[in-house]
Amino acid sequence: MWPALIPLLTGIFDKIFPNPDDANKAKIELMRLEQEGAFRQLDVNAVEAKHQSIFVAGWRPAVGWVCAIIFAYNFLIQPLLLIILEALGKPLTVLPSLDFEEVMTVLCGLLGISGLRTYEKIKGVQK
Repeated sequence: MWPALIPLLTGIFDKIFPNPDDANKAKIELMRLEQEGAFRQLDVNAVEAKHQSIFVAGWRPAVGWVCAIIFAYNFLIQPLLLIILEALGKPLTVLPSLDFEEVMTVLCGLLGISGLRTYEKIKGVQK
């Protein structure tokens, strides 16, 4: 939610501050605060990942595996099962499918976080 407000706030800064330099200073401060929040979230993630309890440290992998299972079912298992049943002479026209649109939102978020961590590793950031 917070990043979505930044374009709105920067537009407001242009109207509030008659001096463009003051507006730019306010925009820079807003960006600094946004980055600070992102770094704090990374710190929270690192502490969470080191936790001894699987329920704290393992929730991200668990969500990833659920997404992978739904992905495999929708695009691999379900079509193959229909082909096998057809070959066995017991055709089904449809098998239940899982709602992949909502899962994609979660999966893309997890992959985005993974992408950021990969970027950190490439740049040599150790946490």
